Amino acid sequence: MKNYKVTHAVDSLDTKPTIVVQHGIGLIKVFNCSHKAEDWINQQVEDAVSWQVEDSPYSISEDELEDLRKIEFSRIRYEEIQQ
Repeated sequence: MKNYKVTHAVDSLDTKPTIVVQHGIGLIKVFNCSHKAEDWINQQVEDAVSWQVEDSPYSISEDELEDLRKIEFSRIRYEEIQQ
């Protein structure tokens, strides 16, 4: 059976993210479907970017918005695991 592990580091210095079981809230999740994993990744990125945009006292251009997305995606590791 294939599973998919998604690791979302808090920042580039976060070398040991907290392990959390499937359906939990945390930085490592395991999914039994690649589509669910990809949906979760996209939602995490959009939530993080939205939080940064809403919390910013400055306006953010489309280029800056894309840069924020790239940074968030760079913090995510997605891998297929066997169980």
